[in-house]
Amino acid sequence: AIDTNRYTHPNCVAAEALLISGYALGREKWISSSLGVLEKLGRTVTRRLDGGRSGLLEDYASALNCAISGYEGTGLTKYLDLARSLADQVRGFLGAEGFVDAGGDVPILDTPEEAPNSQAFRALFRAHLLLPDEVKWEQFQEPFGQTLGAALISKQEYVSSVYRIADAISNGVCTITVVGNDGLARDLHRQSFLTYYPLKSIRILETE
Repeated sequence: AIDTNRYTHPNCVAAEALLISGYALGREKWISSSLGVLEKLGRTVTRRLDGGRSGLLEDYASALNCAISGYEGTGLTKYLDLARSLADQVRGFLGAEGFVDAGGDVPILDTPEEAPNSQAFRALFRAHLLLPDEVKWEQFQEPFGQTLGAALISKQEYVSSVYRIADAISNGVCTITVVGNDGLARDLHRQSFLTYYPLKSIRILETE
């Protein structure tokens, strides 16, 4: 049987993966399909792309990651504006020990998909790299430390995504700035998606 419900979280995760792959491999159809999902997102996220109950932490976090990748791919400010709005919404889930879900828990376990707290911290750190004056990582350092501590104490096998974010932040971030829209700039843009780095940020600056 095929589940025809268009749930927001898996759609955003899939759209982001397809978008990155599309730019890396030059597949325009993948890119356009992914941007079609992004066009259904707004400041308020619901459980399904076409409406319904209020979105959960994982819905907002995956939407924010998708919006950031949309901006990194297209350079369109509307996706950066969307990321700005979604970052404010994700912040609303933050508690003293991490991001709190609808049940009052702080979900840090991968199941096996990336844990909601990992998605949220990763998204906000990426938003901070693009919007440092508006999304200040200092606000999240202490809760992230609490989340990382809980992961260490839990001794669970399924906390690798939280460790991965901590490792990426600790070992430095790669920022790639693409200037212009000529052949060299387009090649650099594509290479920025092909190049692996634990955590990177891509900016596109158009010249007059």
